[in-house]
Amino acid sequence: MTVQTKVQAKSREALHAALGLGDLAVEKTRGFAGGLRDFDFQKFATTRQRKFTKTYNGLVKRGAALTSGVKRSAPVKRASEETKVARRQVKTAARRVKKAAVANATAVRTAVEKVG
Repeated sequence: MTVQTKVQAKSREALHAALGLGDLAVEKTRGFAGGLRDFDFQKFATTRQRKFTKTYNGLVKRGAALTSGVKRSAPVKRASEETKVARRQVKTAARRVKKAAVANATAVRTAVEKVG
């Protein structure tokens, strides 16, 4: 089989697939239109709402369980404790720097008065 023949065969195959898809769409549309006469929107909406609510509630429970599991995990507890320790250390360091700056300013003022 030559390259040209292969290309023609594939093109024909693609055309047949497109035609088949169109025919299927027409068939399904006719079936849908026939079923539309018996369609009860209220029942459909109620069923969909129940399914949505059930799915949503399931997702809420799943997320809550995940959150709870993460909060109770050892790595999160360690990280939380380390964060508290680091926060205390930073506050202490800031107080010491402020105290040193005040002492330095006082020493400079004293030196200026002596030289002055």
